[in-house]
Amino acid sequence: MTLKHAQVAGTGGLNLSDDPTQSGKIQPSDWDADHIYDIAVTLGAYQVLTNVGAAYDTVANAKGLGIALVDMTGIDTIEFRVFYNKIGTGTLSWQLWNQTDGAQVGVITDAAAAGDNKLGSAQITGLALSGLKVLRVRAQSTNAADDPVFYGAALLLRQTG
Repeated sequence: MTLKHAQVAGTGGLNLSDDPTQSGKIQPSDWDADHIYDIAVTLGAYQVLTNVGAAYDTVANAKGLGIALVDMTGIDTIEFRVFYNKIGTGTLSWQLWNQTDGAQVGVITDAAAAGDNKLGSAQITGLALSGLKVLRVRAQSTNAADDPVFYGAALLLRQTG
């Protein structure tokens, strides 16, 4: 049985096309045509990073800031966000790390004054990754004795092409 657009008009904001080339495609009525799809991923939870270190992964709890297994095929942009409390005087860096290939995907750097409820952001573009990748968040500071508090991170994986 094939439903026509008129038959599902009251289904809560779905857009169904009567165009036969678009059969089987259901899109939200607020679909943004500038990209093909978005995938949202949340990473990690509350961690106090006492003496975070001047290099990534120097303290054990800095290795537990969130991890995700992601199929990167076709993904060309990542919106990366980190929510945290900056405690200390150093330049704090939050890195999105490709554990599978041992390479940095992107980084958020904060050289501003200490403060709570900080939301760092970065748009990572020009990605040439494909296949399954383990992505995780890492932290470091130019002052090894800094004690940032990690509240969580989020990724929005986008295919725009």
